[in-house]
Amino acid sequence: MEGNNDDRSRRDETGNHRLREMKKRRDALNARIMRETNKVRSAEHRKDTRRKILMGAWAYEQATKDSEFSRMVMAALEHFLVRENDRALFGLPSLKKSESQSQ
Repeated sequence: MEGNNDDRSRRDETGNHRLREMKKRRDALNARIMRETNKVRSAEHRKDTRRKILMGAWAYEQATKDSEFSRMVMAALEHFLVRENDRALFGLPSLKKSESQSQ
């Protein structure tokens, strides 16, 4: 009878050890998946930023050559830009001043 308990105890220990090892491998794999996911996201973010820079450079160059295009861009920026420092960069009036004047 005592032998059966020893066998069962060893099986339980072996099973617990195997389970702990599997969980360690799972956690390590999850960490690798997270790192790879972050790399992909980061690469996509860099591509998106690069596209915005290139599009902005093109639009800026076109605006310097074409006054009608420049007016269209400025009108669009007037509505698009809401942060004061962004508006100042393009010489647009402060929204705070505009709001107080309209009241």
